[in-house]
Amino acid sequence: MRLILLSLIFFSTAELIGQSQTVEPYRFPKNGIDLDIDIDFLTTSERFYKVANTSEQYETWKKDTEYEESFRYRISFVVSEIYYNLLVEKIELPNDEGESKRAVERNFYTGFDMAENVLEYGRLTNLKFKQWNNFRTFELLESDELLEVEILTNGQLKVTKK
Repeated sequence: MRLILLSLIFFSTAELIGQSQTVEPYRFPKNGIDLDIDIDFLTTSERFYKVANTSEQYETWKKDTEYEESFRYRISFVVSEIYYNLLVEKIELPNDEGESKRAVERNFYTGFDMAENVLEYGRLTNLKFKQWNNFRTFELLESDELLEVEILTNGQLKVTKK
């Protein structure tokens, strides 16, 4: 009986390992974010560079290359009651002296949408930031579960349980 019970528990949770899903954002207008939000954590990725007249992007500056723009991502954990949500902003960085940084894209992702198909309990309640893997991919810890999150070019997130 114990063997059957342990087998059922193992196979029901093993299905979720390696699962991934794509999460659609709730888009904010550039100036339309509510400033009365509870931000629990904030982190910023490394700068990346977009080569002029191409779709190529690099994490490091390459000599004798003309760049169209440079960006970094900023991740905020937004708390609503006891649940975590994510705000992902694409920050444009100045290429010329005197220009200022500005958010060119703001996307909000609910913790329920992010955890729906990859976590057994389908919500984010104990979220911790682990690390940036590169300028577009980062890792989160939800309780003891490791989630890899990739920011896709269309504003979606790809969430994978590791």
